[in-house]
Amino acid sequence: MPQGPKSGSAKSNFLLLMQESPAPYICFSDQDDVWLPDKVSKTKQAMEKLESLWGREVPLLVFTDLRVVDDHLRTLHESFWVHEGIEPDRIKQLPLLLSRNVVTGCTAMLNRSLSEIALRMPSEASMHDCWIGLLASAMGKAKAVNVQTVLYRQHDRNVVGVEKRTGTFSESVQRLRRRNARQVQREVSQREAEALLKTHSAELSPGHRDMLRAYLRYGVGSNKLLRAAVFIRYGLCKLRSMKDIAMMLDI
Repeated sequence: MPQGPKSGSAKSNFLLLMQESPAPYICFSDQDDVWLPDKVSKTKQAMEKLESLWGREVPLLVFTDLRVVDDHLRTLHESFWVHEGIEPDRIKQLPLLLSRNVVTGCTAMLNRSLSEIALRMPSEASMHDCWIGLLASAMGKAKAVNVQTVLYRQHDRNVVGVEKRTGTFSESVQRLRRRNARQVQREVSQREAEALLKTHSAELSPGHRDMLRAYLRYGVGSNKLLRAAVFIRYGLCKLRSMKDIAMMLDI
């Protein structure tokens, strides 16, 4: 592909590449990550199983776990999912996926149907992989494969990646500050929910449309009890402990 003008973001760059590709399947390759030898074959096998169940016309997505490594490819964490507390099965529950993305783009494989839908990616989408996960959950099918297919390289220049946990006082302060950033994440989630409803309303199921409208109307309202009722009614959170309830109410 010839060099073009810089788009200004990873999301826009990947979108430009998707627009150029006529391939039946698309995988995203990040610059400093390393694909393991069986990465493509394992995701393709999972994709073929999805196609046998649902057909190629259905938007389909496959993604996997990663192994976290340093600059020299030495293992830091065997499983990215375990280290970050990621629950890949959230991909099957759109309400839960709104609050936390589980798809890491460099592990993903999309079929043609999903990639064509994703070309309508709005500016409100935070990242290409987050948006593609939402599309697959809302309008297609997805499979999380519990194997590590990519060496996820972490270094000081990473824009996004694994949170460093040193246990020092300064790191504790930083984590407290990041908790305040949950408000930013909620705002991102609201924008993406609104964009999903606006861009794909006709393609969404009535249940998903109702859930998104309720989330946009009450999800960040000042009435905490009403917000809690909406979150429980539409499965927008998991209530496994008092901590989960406190986070839902933003206490």
